[in-house]
Amino acid sequence: MSLQAIQQAVSGIAPSRVFRVSITNVPAVVHRWIAANPGQSALLIANGILIFTPAALTGPLLATMGFGASGPIAGSVAAWLQSILGNVGARSVFAYLQSAAMGGYGVAAVNGIVQALGMISGAAVTAYNWPRRPNTRTSESTMPALSSTVLNSSDQDYQAMLTTEPLDTANIAATPTRDNADLYSARR
Repeated sequence: MSLQAIQQAVSGIAPSRVFRVSITNVPAVVHRWIAANPGQSALLIANGILIFTPAALTGPLLATMGFGASGPIAGSVAAWLQSILGNVGARSVFAYLQSAAMGGYGVAAVNGIVQALGMISGAAVTAYNWPRRPNTRTSESTMPALSSTVLNSSDQDYQAMLTTEPLDTANIAATPTRDNADLYSARR
């Protein structure tokens, strides 16, 4: 059977669209958030890599520690640990690490632990910068108020961008009183 015959047979089954994602198609608000939070962005990306491809970390880490495909490598941390431990018991931490390096039963356990740590770390990073909710008892926000709002007119959506810089009142146009009253009533 030729490749063309296979393509014709599969063409009715396979979806006709190919979805592509490009960093240039990401909304501007995401680019601004990444620029404003580079450290948190890097941690979340690293956690995503750990969650979806844990072997990208565990394989090189185990090899660096001296856990090889045929056993502990001479002169390594793994060999030193084995010399201290003596006879290694089955299903011990050392046995799981060596099994993971050899591609045995330890792979799932070690990769699962790395994935769990990636999820915990991602949740901690996200929770650290999570927007704080208003305090319902005192009707005050638990998050400190920012000093000004700067309008970014170069943005297509003309969205307000929050900054901590002092408010420059010389470049602000007057706004209708009705809008200010609506904003004031919405805050109460």
